[in-house]
Amino acid sequence: MVAGLFFDILGLPPAGLAPSGCFPSFAMTCLASDVVPLPLPVTITTHPQDTEYLRGIMKETFDSIHYYRHPVTGFCCYHPENPDAGELTRSECLFLSLVSVAVAGKIGLLSPDEAKREVDKTLTWVEKCRTTGGFFWNSYQTADAGQRPSSDWYWNKYVVADLGFIYCSLAVIGEAIPEFKPRTDKLLKAVQWGKLYNEQRGLLANCIGLCEDDTITTEGVVLNISGDCRPGIFMAIASGLVPARVWDNTPRYYQQRYGVKYLKPGEGMGYSEQPWAMGYFLDERGSKVGMSNANMVWGQICYAQDMGFSTWGWSSCLSSDSRYMGWGNRDTSWSILNSHAVAAAVSYYPNQVVKAFRTLEKLGMRKPIITSDGKEHRFGFQDSLDIDTGKTPGKLIPGLDQAIVFLSLANYLHDGVVWKCFLQNEDVRRGVALIEEYRSPKTACIDLYRKRDVKGPCLPAPRKQKPLIVDGFKRPLNDLKGSRSTQAASFERANGIGRISFLTTNESVSTFREDLGGVDLTHFNALKLVVRADKTGKIMLNIRISGEGGYLPLWVGREWKGIIVPLRSFLNGKDGVTWEVEDPPMPWLAMWHDRSHADELVLGPLSVQSVELKEISFLCLPTTTVNEAARTLRINPTAPVEKGVVLDSLDEIAAW
Repeated sequence: MVAGLFFDILGLPPAGLAPSGCFPSFAMTCLASDVVPLPLPVTITTHPQDTEYLRGIMKETFDSIHYYRHPVTGFCCYHPENPDAGELTRSECLFLSLVSVAVAGKIGLLSPDEAKREVDKTLTWVEKCRTTGGFFWNSYQTADAGQRPSSDWYWNKYVVADLGFIYCSLAVIGEAIPEFKPRTDKLLKAVQWGKLYNEQRGLLANCIGLCEDDTITTEGVVLNISGDCRPGIFMAIASGLVPARVWDNTPRYYQQRYGVKYLKPGEGMGYSEQPWAMGYFLDERGSKVGMSNANMVWGQICYAQDMGFSTWGWSSCLSSDSRYMGWGNRDTSWSILNSHAVAAAVSYYPNQVVKAFRTLEKLGMRKPIITSDGKEHRFGFQDSLDIDTGKTPGKLIPGLDQAIVFLSLANYLHDGVVWKCFLQNEDVRRGVALIEEYRSPKTACIDLYRKRDVKGPCLPAPRKQKPLIVDGFKRPLNDLKGSRSTQAASFERANGIGRISFLTTNESVSTFREDLGGVDLTHFNALKLVVRADKTGKIMLNIRISGEGGYLPLWVGREWKGIIVPLRSFLNGKDGVTWEVEDPPMPWLAMWHDRSHADELVLGPLSVQSVELKEISFLCLPTTTVNEAARTLRINPTAPVEKGVVLDSLDEIAAW
C-alpha cells in the first residue's frame, strides 16, 4: 500500500535526460502569482508536553548559534574541533547562522530590535566582503571579514551545494526583516548565475573557482538533484539567468530499500545537510524530492529497528573524538548518530523525531557543553553520539549542524515560518512557478507521513535461521558456493583449519576471497569468524563483504577466538561515492540494507602476515547479543596498554 502510493506520487525514474527547454526565455519576469501555491499548513501533531520539549531544544540550539557569533562581525566561526576558538568562517556557516538570528526575531527568541541590531551588524560586514561575480568566497576571517584566509584550492573553490545555503538565507533575511530587503536584494541581484550554466549539457557546473583577478572558472556538471546542489540549482533558475530546463535535465536515479524508494545516493551523501538542504527553506513535503527524503528517513527508522539500534539519525558530523566525519569518508561509522539528522524530518514525522530525541538525550547527547572559559552551557544536543561506546564529542558545529536543527524546529513549531518568508521573495516565487513539482504539490503525501508517524515502523519478525556456514574448513571446497579466488595470497587446509598466507601486509594488493554467490542474507545480522593470528603482537585483519563495500578492521589475537561482527558495524563504502557518474553504483556504500546481493567475503591484511580459521558463518542473533558484540568491537581487546582506545580510521589503525 505504501509502496503503491509512493509510485503513484513519484512516478518512475526517467530513463535519461528530459527534453530540453521549458520556456523560451531565461529572464522571465514572473509567472502569474496564482500559479504559486500557498504554503501547506504545518499541523502540530505532537502531545503538548512533547511540543514544549521541542521548544526547549529549539531555544537551547539557538543559544548555541548566538553564543558562537563573533562579537564584532557576528560571523559564526567554522572550527569543528574547537568552535569558540576558530578564526575562520565558511560562508554557508556565516549565512545559516545569520538567517537563524533573523528567524529568532520573528518567533520571539530575540526581541525585534535586538534581531535588527544583530543582522545589521553582520550585514554591514558582509557588504565589505570581497566577492567575484556576486559569488561569496568559500571562507573569510571571522574578525576581519574582508579577508580570505588563503589562496589555496580548498578555500578558493566552491561547489554549487555550498552556494545555495548563502543565497537562500539572504532571501529569507530580506523578508523576515523587510527594512533589510534592499540590501539583501542587492547582494542577490549581483550573482552571475549564468556563469555556471553549461548550455551544451543543459546543466550547471559542479565546481566554480573564484580567482584573485575576479575571473570565474568552472568544472564539471551537477548530476545530482537529490543533495545540497538543489538550493543552488533552484536559486539559479529563480534568478531568471538560467533556464528552468536545468531542473528537468538533471537525471534522477533511485534505489529501493525497506519497501520505499528514494534518490541516489541517498544516505551515502550526507543524509541531512545534503538531501534535506532545500527543505530548510522551501516546503518540499508535496514534491518528488521531498517524498524521496521522507522515504529515505523512513528507511533509516526501519534500519534502526532491523539492526537493533535504540534510535536513528545518521549524517556527516563530528566523530566521538571531535574529528569531522563527512559521509563517504572511509572511516564513516554507523555507530555515530546525530541530532540534526533527526531534526530535519520533524515536519514529516514529528512523533518519531520526539521519540528519537528523548532516546538520544537519555544516552547522554544533551549534556552541557563546556566552552573554552570553563563554563557549562545548555546548548541543546552535542553534535553526535557513538551509540556503541556511549561517547560524545563535547562539541558542536554552530553554524551548520545547529542551524539545521534550529531552522527545522522553527518551521514545525511556528507554522513554516522560514518557508513563508522564503516564499515571499519575488525571485523565489518565480522559481516555484517554473518548477512543476513545487508548483503543484501532492497533498496526499501529508496523509501518508502522518500514518507512518503515528504507527511507526513494523518490520516482520526475523525468521529463526540456522547458522549459514560459509566455510567450515573440513571439506576441499567451501560449503556455500564451492569456489574460492585468491589474489596475492595462498591457502592451505589441514585438520579442519584453513591457513591464509598473505604475500604482503598491504591490503590493497594482497587479498583472499570467499565466493558467496549472491547469497540472500536478509535474515542474518552477524558474521562469525573463529580465527587466530600466526604471530603475537598487534594483529589486524581487514574484512569486507561484496568487495567494494562495507569494511571493518579486526584485532586478531594469538589464541583461537570466535569473533562476532554485527553486520551493522561495517564501515562505509570502502572508496566512497563515485561522483559525477550517471546512475552511480551503490555497492555497500552505506547501511547494511541490500543483503540479497552478497557476492563475496574479502579478507585482507593490515598488519598480519597470516591467519588461521576454523569457521566463517553468518548468524541470526538476539538484539542484546548484537549490541554487546558491536560495543566490544570498538575496543581493542589485545593490548592492555591500549585498552579502551577507539580507533576510527584506517590511517590511525595503520599507525597504531
